[in-house]
Amino acid sequence: MFEIRIQNIKQVFGRLIVAKFHKVRFLTQQHQKLLSSFVLAFVALLCGGQNLLAQGNLLRNGDFQDDWITYIPELKNHHWNYTTEVFNRRDYNPDAWKITGSWEWRDADKIRGQRKLILNSPSKATQTVNWIAIHNPKKLAGWPDAGGYPSVTPVHSSKPLSLVRDLTFSAKIAGKDIPKDAVSLSVSWSNVASNEPSTAKSSIATVKIPLPEGTYANKTVEVKLTAASWLEIAMKEKTFATLGAMIPMGVVCEVEYGTGKTGSVELLETSLVEPGPVSPNLFKNGDFETDNIGYPLGWSKPQRFRYFPPGIYYIFNTWHNSNSDNRGTVAVDHLAPYSGKSCLQMNVPTGDETCVISEPIALNQKEPRLVEVSAWIKTHQLCMLQLDAEDENGQRLNGFNYIHKNPLSFGNSDWRQIRQVFSSSTPLKSIRLKLCARGMNGYTLGGTGHQPQQNALGIVWWDDVKVFEPESSAQDFSARGVVPISKTPVSIAAHLSNLDLGEQLLGINHITAQIKNPGPDADFYLQMQWADGTEAAPIISSPIRVGKIKAAPVSIAYNLSDGGKAYHEKPFVLSLLDAKKVVIASSSYSVSTWTVPIDLELGSLYMQPTQKQFVRVNFGLTNSEMTRIKELKLDVIEKVSGKVLKSFTLPANPDAILKQRSKIPFGVLDDLRNMLITDLDVSFLPLQPFDNPQRNWIVRASAISLDGKPSWTVDSSSFCRLAHDAPQPAIESAKINEFGDFLINGKPWMPWGVAYGHNPVYDGPAESGKYYDLSNLKPWGLYDRYGGNLKSRELWDTNCERHVEIPKFYTQVQLEALWKQGLYTSTAFMPPKAKPWPADHLKYLRTAPMVASVSPGPEETFAYFTPMTQKQLDDVKADVDLLRQATGKPVMVGHGGYWNRLELERATFFDVFDPETEPWYPAPLHTDLKPLIEGQKKTIWLRPQMYESVPYERWRYHVYVELMRGARGWQVAHGPGDPSVFRGLQAEVRHLHPFIYSHEKTPAISISPRLENMVRQKGDKTLLI
Repeated sequence: MFEIRIQNIKQVFGRLIVAKFHKVRFLTQQHQKLLSSFVLAFVALLCGGQNLLAQGNLLRNGDFQDDWITYIPELKNHHWNYTTEVFNRRDYNPDAWKITGSWEWRDADKIRGQRKLILNSPSKATQTVNWIAIHNPKKLAGWPDAGGYPSVTPVHSSKPLSLVRDLTFSAKIAGKDIPKDAVSLSVSWSNVASNEPSTAKSSIATVKIPLPEGTYANKTVEVKLTAASWLEIAMKEKTFATLGAMIPMGVVCEVEYGTGKTGSVELLETSLVEPGPVSPNLFKNGDFETDNIGYPLGWSKPQRFRYFPPGIYYIFNTWHNSNSDNRGTVAVDHLAPYSGKSCLQMNVPTGDETCVISEPIALNQKEPRLVEVSAWIKTHQLCMLQLDAEDENGQRLNGFNYIHKNPLSFGNSDWRQIRQVFSSSTPLKSIRLKLCARGMNGYTLGGTGHQPQQNALGIVWWDDVKVFEPESSAQDFSARGVVPISKTPVSIAAHLSNLDLGEQLLGINHITAQIKNPGPDADFYLQMQWADGTEAAPIISSPIRVGKIKAAPVSIAYNLSDGGKAYHEKPFVLSLLDAKKVVIASSSYSVSTWTVPIDLELGSLYMQPTQKQFVRVNFGLTNSEMTRIKELKLDVIEKVSGKVLKSFTLPANPDAILKQRSKIPFGVLDDLRNMLITDLDVSFLPLQPFDNPQRNWIVRASAISLDGKPSWTVDSSSFCRLAHDAPQPAIESAKINEFGDFLINGKPWMPWGVAYGHNPVYDGPAESGKYYDLSNLKPWGLYDRYGGNLKSRELWDTNCERHVEIPKFYTQVQLEALWKQGLYTSTAFMPPKAKPWPADHLKYLRTAPMVASVSPGPEETFAYFTPMTQKQLDDVKADVDLLRQATGKPVMVGHGGYWNRLELERATFFDVFDPETEPWYPAPLHTDLKPLIEGQKKTIWLRPQMYESVPYERWRYHVYVELMRGARGWQVAHGPGDPSVFRGLQAEVRHLHPFIYSHEKTPAISISPRLENMVRQKGDKTLLI
């Protein structure tokens, strides 16, 4: 058979080498000749069963089994810095690959290892791997509203072939009726790194070959791109003579099925391998073979890894754990090494950010040289990873940022190779390596429900970490007194390979692995023991017979019957036993799972009068558990009595889940795992008056098993149907009384306004007519669905729009357009740059549908008034007096998100104070603002930054506390994920207006222990908040 395969190669390449090389993309005719000399491309047709991934792989998800990150996350304002809310969410696209066209992922709901990726005509699967890409933290670019991100700096070298090496891209495939030249395999050097935007000119050199035609079950195809071919092209660059060759930043691997072709191809496995540097390894114990009672020698104890690449604008919204202690363990793992008998294992629970630091690695450089690091990693549900280094002074070295604002997927993967190249502007005496990992944020609350996907524990295994200085020779090292490290042979014991700890969802999970036996034929067992004391008896597999120097599969099942708890994990010990059930090797791991078995989301908590209730369900259940589910039952329940008012059922078997996936309305975001959606007609529920928004109903979702019994149940947030507010009157007068009440036409009025746009969640319908093509998802963007429609009074009962300061004033046309929608303008800026202010416009503002004038103020700045001279303050006061007199209305001042009494006490000549707040804690009005204006004809409004992630109950809490502290209006910056809670909270506060604006004498009330409170009396009723 070997001779036959060689003949096949000759037959194929007798036709292809000449016929195809002149079609290589992006090359000139001179370069075509070059490839004939330097590029070796060949097809190896191997018998089935070869594991490409076992040979080494730079590709992520080379077997197309993992789906850990989504392309369509539920975006939220100011959550753009390293959000973890893109992970542990399925979009049914294999991670790390950009796959477009006509393709399918068969059995995508089955466990990893059983999914099948099929390419049809036309389609393309592409992955870019970084080669030498170095981020410069001092040069930020792009990423608006996220503070920028370090730019990738090109690297030049006078010794380029020490840095650029031959590449081999391999694909194991199964073909079905593939026509001749229908499918191609290509590999390219690129001047664009992974996770950076690519262009048509990004490829430097490409080699492409066709896949074999016909039908076959298992063949391996290889294409090789030599470094020498790239160098001949690089030498033509204008800067080569002065700077040396510009080193490629990335490598692009691609499989393409041509247009108008028949047949199909299944991609079983792919790999990208390179031989590694010629220079020797300089790092000792990167293989973790030398340890001291379970911890590797030459490495620090674990510590917190706090680095995020700049800028870190609003990172507090996406990472809440900087002041928490790590909970995860770091230890030597003898159970599942890549090579030898040991590796390093990090358990990375939610909220953890951990790293270990090596002892100094001597370099003694005389001039700056690049340092290349290679490491083998294995990951399980891992959120973020970084391979870092620092110099002898503890300064971080620039390298490739695996922690990226455009998030990279690590997720679930067997052993693969990652590379890192560090640069320094000065010679390095020594470096310390840092192996770093970060867990999920762990915050499992959403705006109106759970986000149980956040409760996932990650694990990363490290092995064979090596350090090279590729541009240096043995003579260089000898002259510097640097001694290369020689590999010490290690005896290998029986261990596990291809270890997968299971889905870690609710229901029956399966740990799968291969037992590798380096000795004679023997029996082995795999054992799992919970380490939290909840279950005494271990779980043990049946005996597994493994031949001499062979491997055999093993599997054990474990049950997760209870939902997880945020920031908690359940530990267990996994052990390999010999025939006498004596432990050969064991390791401690942990598991975290969904906090609820069903992620149940309602479209609206305060429904429109004619709206149907949109219901979205994601089952957090294992594949085996999902096969036991027959249907989803949705009960509408009255909370107080517990009475079921009406029930609805949906098919929930695997076919129904698959059918739903083909009709996901555009705009439905976040996790698509095991998802069902529907609209419930709840018109039988009473319509609540706007000023009495009692949410007295819930939806209970139950998974009904094949036996007709409910197996998993969860309740929704409370909801109601809510009538709309009455129309607002035309403004005849606007003023503030001595109690601080803002009066429109002599009656109390409370602004409930909007300043900026936001990202609302999808609230229906389930049958929209516009659905995703999951085979051709667009890359995620910061502003998906940004804007919303909170300014629509017709929908959300907004009563005003709060303008944000701009260089020009708002015109009469703009103000009247809002009034046509029933909205007041709560503010109308008259900026200094527009002076002299037109007299006719000032006159118009006296009768305009406008509540308050605004003089120049610190709208989006901090410490605006504090540094002002008295003359500057007097000038601002003069503008305030002018506006108040000209418009006949109060004058408002805003402020940026951080302010205090020291700032505002210098500007007490305003009438309305409307500072911005952050959703950290209720605004400290009782100490920093109310004492400055109490008893005067002045009032306080607030402009809360309302992010879509802020739980509604937390927002309610802030509003009530701020109400007690003197706030009399809220105008949100951005908005809640469920826009209906905006109108619902307004309606709830409206219910209290008679008390809030009552100035009757209140009874004396004492609370012990003392609690902040507000007391109001209205007639014979007392309100206590």
